[in-house]
Amino acid sequence: MKRIIKYSFLFWVSVLFVACTKDDVYVEEHKGDITITLMSTSLTTKGEKPGEDALNENKINTVHYFLFPVDAGNPEVIDYDVQPSHWGVLQNLNSTNTASVQLKVSEPVFNKVLFPRPYNDCNVYVIVNLPSDVAAQIGTDRSLGKLQGLALQSDFTKDKQEAFVMEGMGKVTVSDRAAENAASGTVAVKRVAAKMTVNVNVLKEVEIDGVKWKSQPGAMKMDFYNGVKNAVVSANPEDVVPSYFNLTGLSFSEANAQSQTLQDSWEYQCRPFYSYPVKWNIGDESEPYFKITLPWTHETTEDGSTQWVTKETFYKVILGGEILSHNTWSDLTIKLSAPGNFEDFPEYNVLIPDVGYKVVDWSEAT
Repeated sequence: MKRIIKYSFLFWVSVLFVACTKDDVYVEEHKGDITITLMSTSLTTKGEKPGEDALNENKINTVHYFLFPVDAGNPEVIDYDVQPSHWGVLQNLNSTNTASVQLKVSEPVFNKVLFPRPYNDCNVYVIVNLPSDVAAQIGTDRSLGKLQGLALQSDFTKDKQEAFVMEGMGKVTVSDRAAENAASGTVAVKRVAAKMTVNVNVLKEVEIDGVKWKSQPGAMKMDFYNGVKNAVVSANPEDVVPSYFNLTGLSFSEANAQSQTLQDSWEYQCRPFYSYPVKWNIGDESEPYFKITLPWTHETTEDGSTQWVTKETFYKVILGGEILSHNTWSDLTIKLSAPGNFEDFPEYNVLIPDVGYKVVDWSEAT
């Protein structure tokens, strides 16, 4: 599971040059092709988790692309105020692996606008799966700063997203101006959102002060509080005023069927859920946290007979750190070895100290 695939946008620019006149002047009406191929590149790397196709986490449906000239005075510096030399949108790609499209480009545009000699590079910026209402806000100012400041909002209370917005910057480089495929480049894109999963290990039975307790994880529920539903394309949480949402009633499924009979604890997992990036200070009211509700049945003696009484108990789990970063997968493993609080008060719910918290890069993988 610790694997990575970068979404890569491979740009092949093919320019058709015709025979020159005796004065060696190119004929402008002759066109060339820009072939943009969206492809996956697999790398075996520790510290990554793959996206899931079934949840549309790797879906590529639309791509907005913007080609920017390099700064002649300082080609390594990206000017956030400059306008693109060429831009466009690719729609209805409906792909999770590869997709391609061809654009017609004249020789003068290739040699004088995109790649004016002696420069053989241009910067390319892409936004994947930009919602149509946000795309409609792209006006005459298509500078990088303006594009990365586009405002996003998503409904992360749904079980499944239609797609995830991604963005990335790279370069297209000329390999041979006279060749059919004259230039190429790669852009690795990252999702603006963050992903979270929760795994719970529940002790089957425990004895406390002479009282036997049995857990009932089949009825276990979880709520997530203070997720963030808005962002900007750059994914910088400091550029937005957070708009919060709560996700309640998340159910668990058994992760290991053998745990019922072969172990002393149950293993359960919750479906993935998402949030846009957010920063907080520990102890803030807006700090993201989870509430787990787990019934326990305890043994009691009444009128000489033994009975089992079920009580709901409550736990609180906070995220590690003080930031939820974009394109990360936070995977929590929680151990519940005793009943929680018997009343549902967030400030008094049992804070679980035994939490395995792992944050990895959330990437497509094979």
